[in-house]
Amino acid sequence: MAYRTVSLAEIKKQYNKYVESLHVDSALIDENYLKIRNFCLKEYNEIKELAKSKTYGNSEKYTIDLLLGIKLYEFLNQQESFNAKYESNYSFWRYLATIVIPDIVSDRWKIDKSAHFFSKPTAIYPFQIYWYIKLSWQGTIEETIEILKDNQEDHILQLVDRPSSIGVNVDLYRKIMKKLTTINPKERKNKFRIVMMKNTSKLVNIRPEIYPGGLDAYVDMLYANI
Repeated sequence: MAYRTVSLAEIKKQYNKYVESLHVDSALIDENYLKIRNFCLKEYNEIKELAKSKTYGNSEKYTIDLLLGIKLYEFLNQQESFNAKYESNYSFWRYLATIVIPDIVSDRWKIDKSAHFFSKPTAIYPFQIYWYIKLSWQGTIEETIEILKDNQEDHILQLVDRPSSIGVNVDLYRKIMKKLTTINPKERKNKFRIVMMKNTSKLVNIRPEIYPGGLDAYVDMLYANI
């Protein structure tokens, strides 16, 4: 069953409707989207409680983003209807954020932060946390959490909000994120920003796959002398 999408104009209309009513009518949500909503609601409420323990760093908000991202990534990739065409389809993520789980998005962010619902594609909340996990994935949930647990909210922004003219090299970003664990957590925020800016500039003229020594050597180069 395909996931329904609607025009951006309709998304804006539905966003304004939700802002006025703060009500989600589950009866109007398609069956496959409803499965996502029910799953996210259950996980979000449980994760909010867990986040208070500050098990992952010192930020409750980052803990929520990390763990909900993990859960959403795992859940969607278990659905027969979900595939690569939806991963990069902003219309899918706008629909999910604005019509299916707007109460979760507005609880995590302020209701007037339209960027996290629809107006800034890479900031759409479910898109952002899903892709944070996809670009950091290390093969298992446990290994992925292990390399991400000491990061901050800014790491999500720096990783996801950098579209490239040559597309997304998933293997490269996963190696960049693993290498980040060699940096002291207190220094990661600024150094990671430097690494990502350096990577963006290098990609104009360099193909990481054919860099001398391959991807690992390319990533080492990015982290050198920062």
